[in-house]
Amino acid sequence: MKLSAKALMVLLCMLTFVQLNAAVVEIDGVNYSNEGNGLADGEAIISGINHGTIPAEVVIPEKVTINEVEYTVARIHREAFAYNSTITSVTLPAGLKYIDNYAFSQCSNLAEIKGFPEKLDYVGHATFNNTKWLSDLKDTASQGLYLVGGWVL
Repeated sequence: MKLSAKALMVLLCMLTFVQLNAAVVEIDGVNYSNEGNGLADGEAIISGINHGTIPAEVVIPEKVTINEVEYTVARIHREAFAYNSTITSVTLPAGLKYIDNYAFSQCSNLAEIKGFPEKLDYVGHATFNNTKWLSDLKDTASQGLYLVGGWVL
């Protein structure tokens, strides 16, 4: 298949546009993206972490800048922090809307969650499974039910 010079130029421009507008940025070992399922304009998702550089105390900012545009951190992707034994504390931003399935699952040393948003739209299945934080809640809960930020876990 032979492409004309004009068609090739249009294709290159389209690829450049997509590349400039969709990106992942790493901040303190956490990867943020402006592209993902269920994101509204102006929202970012935590897509994962860099296990080698993640600090023990993770502070998720309210907003992140990607390609010189500011986005509200609205979602934590499925398994984004899962299976990390370094993390001991996480501070969540007030504007967070979704914490997907298994987001913090198997983070065995995660003992503290700060700033649990009052208006979460969704907390996924087994989000805090096998964390010290959830184990401590279970130890103090009656009948196995406990209330966190308006959610019964």
